[in-house]
Amino acid sequence: MVATSRRFILKAGTAGLAFSALPGMVRLAGAQTSAPLLTRYDVASDQGRAMLRIYAEAVGKMKALPASDPRSWTFQWYTHAIPGEDAAKAKADAITKVFGSVASPNRELAEAMWYTCQAHLGQPEDYFLPWHRMYVLYLEEIVRALTGRPEFTLPYWNYTGTGPNDRVLPAEFRKPTDAVWGPLFRERRNPGVNEGKPVDQGVGRTYLSDGCLSSTLYSDTPSHFVPPITGFCSNLDSNPHGALHVDVGNRTEGMGAVPWAADDPVFWVHHSNVDRFWASWNAAGGANPTIPTFLAKSFVFANGNGQPVTTVVGDVLSTQRLGYTYDKLLPRPPGSPAFPPQPAVLPPVPAISLRAFSQEVTAHTKTAGGAIRLGALPTAVALAAAATKKAAGAKATALFSTQMAADGPGTAYFLQFDDLSAASPTGNGYDIYLDLPLGKLPSREDPSFVGGINFFNASHAHHGVSTPRSYSLMVTEAVNRLKATGRLTEAPSVLLVPTGDPAAGSEPKVGAVRLIAV
Repeated sequence: MVATSRRFILKAGTAGLAFSALPGMVRLAGAQTSAPLLTRYDVASDQGRAMLRIYAEAVGKMKALPASDPRSWTFQWYTHAIPGEDAAKAKADAITKVFGSVASPNRELAEAMWYTCQAHLGQPEDYFLPWHRMYVLYLEEIVRALTGRPEFTLPYWNYTGTGPNDRVLPAEFRKPTDAVWGPLFRERRNPGVNEGKPVDQGVGRTYLSDGCLSSTLYSDTPSHFVPPITGFCSNLDSNPHGALHVDVGNRTEGMGAVPWAADDPVFWVHHSNVDRFWASWNAAGGANPTIPTFLAKSFVFANGNGQPVTTVVGDVLSTQRLGYTYDKLLPRPPGSPAFPPQPAVLPPVPAISLRAFSQEVTAHTKTAGGAIRLGALPTAVALAAAATKKAAGAKATALFSTQMAADGPGTAYFLQFDDLSAASPTGNGYDIYLDLPLGKLPSREDPSFVGGINFFNASHAHHGVSTPRSYSLMVTEAVNRLKATGRLTEAPSVLLVPTGDPAAGSEPKVGAVRLIAV
């Protein structure tokens, strides 16, 4: 989301496992020019429900297979992640439990496949989307093989839609004793989810497409860019991806915990929707990376026959080449910045020197390293603008007012949250308010409400790897609304309101908060 006109306005804050390919593996087929495209449907549509019935049948058959079978539910679940406090030990223990000490082709495949989800073990964030696209593609192959239904496509759950039931877990996932739909049920979901209550009343609470679909670049910009900014992949990973995870499943043995997430059949229709976001962003003009190391990266999966295959990232960047499409794509939000010319050549962007946030918040809300410590109470972060670090008071206010007044009608604004991290799953999220008037109670109906953050991918429990994440969301509409009512004559504050108490010892933190204009 960087363009050469970007201006850094406000700031608050400071601050794996490797597997080799197996012999004899083949690559995913390239262009499918002769076969008609298959379509993935909204799970709420007639076509989507028909596909969901096939999926439920396959899940039942997969669960009946032994864990050593690459097409089994457990084998596929463990491909994503495995419960345990340490990734390497959890994987080794699971392989010993399933295969004993006997060597076999399936054991060798498990060694290559299991616990390879990107990017929870410190891998580059850019692999998040292609790895999960491969994961879903090969799951589709397994479903087709087990059910004898070559027309099957995995439906998607459109939880960012505006329909009255879009944010309710589809009823088919909530019927534990039903002969058809029972395999899709899991008890380990958050309170109310299996009773048909909207999932956005939970801990994540906010599913917004603005942050990712308004992005102009796929990747995070390098740290030497001024200012560094998160790209489409990271933004989608955080929200709506992470928000939906923590809202559906609990943080210990459900969708809210990375090692357990893929055991819930909801995981797959969720990731079909995540993939739809990527396809939509590409269709709108977003360009995927062309770096050779990215394109050549390979991952190991099992095909519909349970045989090992290796697939390179460069082969999965187009849904059309892979032979499928979606019934509906998502538009970019109004006011999104234009995509840069391709290939993008992005020199560092000059920045205004800013005053440190540590002078704007009380000591109990920051860590020794200067990060913002979040907790069970709202945290207000006062943003600051200044020509130099020595500037303060009226000079800083005048600078901010001048900057805002000079912005043209096409200016886009983003709130950037750098280096989100947590010691363990927090079990909650934080609603974000921009310039909420002093003394006014937070409400999601208030014009100051702009979105939310969560720590699903920022926790390093279960694998011992610290993976701080960054996230940005477009707040252009809110900024323009505030300006039109005479607000934002001074640097505003950002209020972070917990949607529930964070789990004991989880220690959620944000490294910095910035307001950026494009």
